[in-house]
Amino acid sequence: MKRAGTVAVVILCGLLLGSLLSVTATGQQYFARAIAAVAGPMLFSPDNTHDIGASGANRPNDIFAGGTIRAPVIFGTLTGVGTGSQIGGASDGVISLTNAAATDFTRLQFGGTTSSFPAWARTGAVLIASLADGSGYARVNMADASVVNADIVFGSGTGIAVQASGLVRRVVYKVIISSPAFITAGLTSDITLATLPAKTALVGVYGEMTQYFACTATCTSSTLSATVGTATGGAQVLASWDMDATTTSLGSVDAQLGTSMTRAGAIQGGVMPAFGGTNIISMRLTSGTGNIGTGAATNLSQGSVTFYLITERLP
Repeated sequence: MKRAGTVAVVILCGLLLGSLLSVTATGQQYFARAIAAVAGPMLFSPDNTHDIGASGANRPNDIFAGGTIRAPVIFGTLTGVGTGSQIGGASDGVISLTNAAATDFTRLQFGGTTSSFPAWARTGAVLIASLADGSGYARVNMADASVVNADIVFGSGTGIAVQASGLVRRVVYKVIISSPAFITAGLTSDITLATLPAKTALVGVYGEMTQYFACTATCTSSTLSATVGTATGGAQVLASWDMDATTTSLGSVDAQLGTSMTRAGAIQGGVMPAFGGTNIISMRLTSGTGNIGTGAATNLSQGSVTFYLITERLP
């Protein structure tokens, strides 16, 4: 512990090991040995004037405390003197994170410093979910997000209760289905792409055949087709298409959409079969000749299709 000038230090000790203080020509005092026991408070006078240790030299090592460490600002650095960040608080319940000069702040990292970890970053007055190294954006999972500027002016008065405002609840779900998923020992094989929660409408659907489907044995590639519906075997979402065709997209024209998703068939721009219950989105693969699988393995040699389901959930 370092002290300059004529600082009065009151130390009530139970035991000291050897000579405690070492005095330099400038009047600075150093603890030359550790204190074995301190029986009372350590006081400094004048108040808020002198330091413990020095910047970059004569510093103590770790500090272990059984109670509270109180300070207006906590300064930390891993790279050397004069750099780092500060944690402070101007008022009760308010914490500020700043750079060493207390003029700016870049990001708060969680778990690590590389792109394998997330961070909260600041750009101007904007808060960004960032990768820890700042190289890109990070994902944020949450139950709900509210956009204040999107709020409308609700009615008010007796019997009126506003329970949600400005909620952003339209999301995109992506799922890839490849040939090993189809193992049914039959001419049809059904896969549940998603189960929509109650009060959730499917408002859009797109598909991308990234690799056409083909049979190794038993079934015939040229007879493979598929549909997507809101019930097993249904075609309410996507109408039947050839699975052995060259790479193609689905959902970009009305003729590819199912009976509940076409411009004429969609209710309020989508489909919600059961308002108060869950709804499945199911894909059926059909073989015109021969079983699709053995019950344990597929008879398909290749094939992959990607689906993008756009949903909107009511609060």
